[in-house]
Amino acid sequence: MPLWLLSDFASTNLGGNRIICSNDSVELDAGPNKDSYLWSTGATTQTITVTEPGIYYVNTIKDGCEASDTATVIDDLSVIDLGPDVSVCGGTPVTLNAGSSFINYSWNGGSTDSTLTVTQAGTYIVEAESLSGCIFKDTIVVGEFPIPEIPQLEIPDPICEFDDILLSPTRVTGDIFWSGPQGFNSEEPEINLESISTSNSGSYQLYQVENNCPSDTLNFTLTVQELPQPEIIGDTIICEGETSALVVLNGPYDSVTWNTGSTETFLEDIPSGTYSVEVVSGGCSAVDTLVVIADEPVAQFVVTPDTLVFLGTEFQFADSSDTIATGLVNYYWDFDNGDFAEGSFVSYTYPDTGEYAVVYTVVNENGCVDTVISNVYVIRDIIVPNAFSPNGDGINDFFVVKYLEIYPNSYLVIYNRWGNRIYENSNYQNDWDGEDFPSGTYFFMLQPGTTNQTFKGSLFLSRE
Repeated sequence: MPLWLLSDFASTNLGGNRIICSNDSVELDAGPNKDSYLWSTGATTQTITVTEPGIYYVNTIKDGCEASDTATVIDDLSVIDLGPDVSVCGGTPVTLNAGSSFINYSWNGGSTDSTLTVTQAGTYIVEAESLSGCIFKDTIVVGEFPIPEIPQLEIPDPICEFDDILLSPTRVTGDIFWSGPQGFNSEEPEINLESISTSNSGSYQLYQVENNCPSDTLNFTLTVQELPQPEIIGDTIICEGETSALVVLNGPYDSVTWNTGSTETFLEDIPSGTYSVEVVSGGCSAVDTLVVIADEPVAQFVVTPDTLVFLGTEFQFADSSDTIATGLVNYYWDFDNGDFAEGSFVSYTYPDTGEYAVVYTVVNENGCVDTVISNVYVIRDIIVPNAFSPNGDGINDFFVVKYLEIYPNSYLVIYNRWGNRIYENSNYQNDWDGEDFPSGTYFFMLQPGTTNQTFKGSLFLSRE
């Protein structure tokens, strides 16, 4: 037998390293016709089947010649991973990716691509063959979330400037998102727009998100109407007994209502008082108010030194009038004797005694007039009689001091000729009738009212 043939039979070749698939096995063959085999596993057969990765070797003997070989068995480290189970919004496409390191793919739906785009919920399985021929498998469950409803919103109508508006959506099951003009954004469940202005007018958007699924968007418009601006004009100051006319401007308006009940834009022949009007335009209302004042001055004056003076004494008349809205501009005096004067302060001396009705008239800036009348008296000094005759004939029966009535609380004392006090009165009223005293001469002491004067003298009482 040729030498080279003997050598071939004696050699051992396991065929190199091997790759083992998961849950599979690989056969290692040390070659036929050997006299003996001894594997690292302890096996003595020509072949062994291994299911675990590792380093395997074999020793063989043929015709006394020993030979050996080693083979490494390794796992196929390829990975197929569709990821965790997912849930998508109803009808939203999702792409499943089995990776690009395999040579063949098979999905349970029949696709042979490495990726699969699905739009329905379900269980999806893919098998893929690696370069080593191993088959890998993965499963993913795709769930489906329903798309939430569009939020509903009741918008007040009309929306008037300075209103407080609460926007509170219904059919809400998720998180709310608002947007609007001038960069407005909010995630609050409801929006409170206080003292709203026309700058809040514009287009707004509202949607909700539940389970990461957004609803369709609710588009709505807020239109903030400017408030009407009624302005009442007319005479606000009238004289007592006169009337005014008022009109409301800045119309037209849908409706006009005065506090008098009138629905016209004007009021005529109105007396003094407070007048308000409410107007409505486009559903928005506003009120204006105007006060009409009856401006009647109240004429008054003071007299010094007194309303009763002796002849030759100068009166001083000074204005003390009241006025409601405007100041006085004219002052007129009528002294009841054909003399007149003007001014808020005048002096006047009557040329004769008498009772005079002083007429004082004032005029204010609005042309309103008032008049007051007050009496003054001009007298001579009191006249004390030196005799009286209380004899019952109705003539000169009382001790009468002329002009004494203008001096209240006059003090009178009567003495007899021996100096005895026979009569005394601290408020003498010209009513002493001599009582039962006999005819004769008597003496008196008289102090008129609050004056500092004292009158003394003799008095003859006659019974005849």
